[in-house]
Amino acid sequence: MSPRFLNRAVAAALSRGYGYEPHEAGTRYDTGGYYIDYRPKIASHLAHPEFALGAADTAQLALGWHERALLGDASAADEFIRLAGDLARSGEAASEGASDALVWPYSVALPKYAAPIPWYSAMAQGQIASVFIRAFQHQADDRWADLARRALAPVLTPGPQGFLNETPDGLVLEEVCPTAAPSHILNGWIFALWGVRDVALALGDDDANRVLAATTDCLVRTLPRYDTGRWSRYSLYPHPRTDLAKPFYHRLHITQLGVMHALTGIAEFSKVAQCWRSYDTRPAALVAIASKVPFVLANRAQRRRAAR
Repeated sequence: MSPRFLNRAVAAALSRGYGYEPHEAGTRYDTGGYYIDYRPKIASHLAHPEFALGAADTAQLALGWHERALLGDASAADEFIRLAGDLARSGEAASEGASDALVWPYSVALPKYAAPIPWYSAMAQGQIASVFIRAFQHQADDRWADLARRALAPVLTPGPQGFLNETPDGLVLEEVCPTAAPSHILNGWIFALWGVRDVALALGDDDANRVLAATTDCLVRTLPRYDTGRWSRYSLYPHPRTDLAKPFYHRLHITQLGVMHALTGIAEFSKVAQCWRSYDTRPAALVAIASKVPFVLANRAQRRRAAR
């Protein structure tokens, strides 16, 4: 094992370094800003230009520049629009589902969820739609509104791709799809929901409004399944061992639920956020980190058995 690989593995386990920037609530999401303050992404990207940006990375970087623009940085809006244009040019026509939909496929292996290559992310689609909505609001150009609808179309469409998953509890927005079994990744579900919300409110889209109401209700009903009594789950995918969230994601869940409470007034979001905040002790965080070693080993053993 190379020292570089080991260092990256340790950094990932501890949620440190590139990709694990602070995820605090946005400063202006009640007046057109995004729900997470992505300004730290800007400094991180400038410090590491060698790292390629995926679709969600580009969207988050764009939203960071948008936040800076809202806070008075006169040059930030130009960078935001440039990145929005990059996203517009990199989208691909969907091969399934809505005929005019755009998708941003991922070509990296994702064995954790048995996802075939390419796989797709409702989180990325939702955040890209959020970028396009803010570009539309900034420039009043209907082209951005059309792009937002096309980016969100797969998230609103049930079917083999699995962006919109109809469950007994309601509609779940799947971050990773297609997979052998639904992933129900909590942070990705909420990010996708925010994209649906942006399109619903900014464009008065009936389908987005319907899905927003249904998936919000489903999220409230499903939250207890993410609570282990000591920590939050990252996903509900049927892994051999419980998929505990890393401390980074546990804290992101708390922030996201706080924002959901502010947006909806639904008391359950605040109640769960406060409960999960009480779980966040140093011993509990160390247990969550330590759980990743047996979790990875159990998943590898399961894949080996399946391959025989």
